[in-house]
Amino acid sequence: MTEGTKTKKGKTRIENIRLIPNERIEAEKVTRFKMIKPNSLPVITEERKVISFKLEEISVAKLRELRRIKDVPMFFLKNEDKYFYACIPQEFQRMLNFDEADIIGDHKCSPNGSIICCKYLSAAPDELGGCAKVRDCKRKKMENYPFITTCYQVVNTMNDVFCVCACTRAKYNDPRPKLSRKEMIANSAKLLEFCDFDGNL
Repeated sequence: MTEGTKTKKGKTRIENIRLIPNERIEAEKVTRFKMIKPNSLPVITEERKVISFKLEEISVAKLRELRRIKDVPMFFLKNEDKYFYACIPQEFQRMLNFDEADIIGDHKCSPNGSIICCKYLSAAPDELGGCAKVRDCKRKKMENYPFITTCYQVVNTMNDVFCVCACTRAKYNDPRPKLSRKEMIANSAKLLEFCDFDGNL
């Protein structure tokens, strides 16, 4: 390195989140560096490292116990009749964005940016075409929905998410007409009466 050269470390981000089913979550940790040399333009470089979080198979009782912990970022996976868990190190809790990751497939509750939605995506009772998952507003409890066969949930991070990847009930409506703000508020208020805010585990 020549005299007067400075290297500044830039922001670190997480990219390419992927799931190795029932084994681990992998992603790339990307850090940018800026090298400043006298009398020349800065040179930007990137350092990429693969990070991995091991999945551990757990029981439903253990899942419920872990969910009560409020300070630890965690990833839960339901795959058929099995449940898995991974602890996410605190240093990554602000960087991981599973909501944008396509790690198993489309989110069945709102694919295509919510333009086409599942016809059951309503807090109304089942007999009126609603879904228990939608009514459970306080906490999403994947183990309570036998009709969801594959899903994952991320808790205690900056980007918590509950993504449904395979559901035996999912059926899609035709694209809905665009509603006015007033119509959306009226519809939301009507559906809130069906929601369960108890938060009982």
